[in-house]
Amino acid sequence: TETARNRLEPNEKMQLDNPATIMETKQTAQDKEANGQGQFGDQSLTKDYRSSLSQFLLQISQATPAVQSFSKMLFENLEFLTDIGSQEAMGKAVEKFLELIKADSPEMMLDLLKSQTNQAVRYRGVLFDVLRKVFHETDSMELKGKILEFLKRSTDMKTGEHIMENIKNDLNIANRYLFQGGKDALAKVTSQLLFGKELTNGNIKQNVTILKEQVLPLLNEQISRTHDRGELRDAASRIATAIARYENGDGEKVEELFKQILEFRTTGKYLKGLDPQKIHTLLQQTEFDKAVSKETWNDQLLQIMRESVSGKAGIENKIAFQDMMHSMLLNDSVFMPLLHMVLPIDYNGTKLFSEMWIDPDAEQNGSGEEKERAVKMLIKFEIETLGFFDLYLVYKDGKVDMQLDYPDTLPANKQEIREHLNQIMAKNGISFSSLVLEKGVPPIPLTEAFPKLLEKRGTINVKI
Repeated sequence: TETARNRLEPNEKMQLDNPATIMETKQTAQDKEANGQGQFGDQSLTKDYRSSLSQFLLQISQATPAVQSFSKMLFENLEFLTDIGSQEAMGKAVEKFLELIKADSPEMMLDLLKSQTNQAVRYRGVLFDVLRKVFHETDSMELKGKILEFLKRSTDMKTGEHIMENIKNDLNIANRYLFQGGKDALAKVTSQLLFGKELTNGNIKQNVTILKEQVLPLLNEQISRTHDRGELRDAASRIATAIARYENGDGEKVEELFKQILEFRTTGKYLKGLDPQKIHTLLQQTEFDKAVSKETWNDQLLQIMRESVSGKAGIENKIAFQDMMHSMLLNDSVFMPLLHMVLPIDYNGTKLFSEMWIDPDAEQNGSGEEKERAVKMLIKFEIETLGFFDLYLVYKDGKVDMQLDYPDTLPANKQEIREHLNQIMAKNGISFSSLVLEKGVPPIPLTEAFPKLLEKRGTINVKI
């Protein structure tokens, strides 16, 4: 516990109190800032030789959990934002958000959690369960590769509408840096593009042809003519990358790839007789797509973020939402091996905000070289009027090892907490292997709860 809390030894405290040490520390910080190595690194024009993975590891070790910034917003500031009369869009979003997070029973809280889980995990449902089973059973590297390619193509297909919106935004940015002749030419070409529901099931050929054969050549010509090496070239580069993803989601290619997967003996054992043309229907029936199609508090939170980060809610709120957005984007990184979710709830008038990191494939040391599968979780939450809690647990075969850190303000002693936790676990058919209760201690760092974040396992250390 002492190690996990990073407590300073006496000699370390003496060094920090030394004026020379303090000056050296300040100078080091100034040097880092001058070199663009601030809180989240890379803020200058100097070349950064760190890999993308190294940057991620640095940022994850420095990032502040969303619960530490957003809980204050939920408890104090959100209702204030509804009173900002000139910001009608944000006021309505806040009102809807506060209504959608209400729960008056444990069952409603569970429904909110399930909804959030369904939106956080894309590859759920019978089809993906079967493909996951096939992937682990087969020894064919070719089949494994095709399954992974299918997951990527199907994702790009289903996000085609979103990709086109990103392309549209970058086209608007590029348009600002064109002369009038270029603006007119770009407007004529882009007027033929399709947006919205017309893109269902990967019907993208018309857009791909226009983007590849007319839009990109036009932008490249303008860049060469004006020698623009700034925003125009950056926008064109982002558009080119987006086109590659967009084209990757061609519905016919997804269907053809799934047909090839069905031809393997291992797959045929589970999906025999399935018509490849039905793949589009199957992909639209996943729990993820059903959840995303419903109006949830996530949609309203996104609207609030848009308004706040643009400065419409004041500087203090802008910074808080920027921190939360950074935290959420960081946890969606390709290098993040954990499931990450946030869950705000108004339970019978008492607000709470929780943030969860889950490793469903955690391993524990078994006999010999064998590993036993376990589920590892770190849950940070704050309850209005009580304070911050840390809940860390490892679950395996119906047994749990748990550590609960609770605030000094909790009106209960350890024995009461222990009894209540035992009752909750027994009601769900779970028993404790161990239960540690700590009061008023510092929060558990994410990297210490999940050391695999820093072990670089299963990652490719590159910089593009």
